[in-house]
Amino acid sequence: MGVDATSCTVVEDSILGVRAGVAAGMRVLGYTNPSEAALLEAHGAHVFHSMYQLPDLL
Repeated sequence: MGVDATSCTVVEDSILGVRAGVAAGMRVLGYTNPSEAALLEAHGAHVFHSMYQLPDLL
């Protein structure tokens, strides 16, 4: 698409998706419940728990 990966943000809810975004050099936001947060954070995501938070994170 011609956009530099470092200018992109990906929203993911899976470890594989988080890992792919991180590997691509993108900023990764992990959408999950609090009990799963550590798993996504461990792979490089900035975790959030409500889609209401998303506009402020972007």
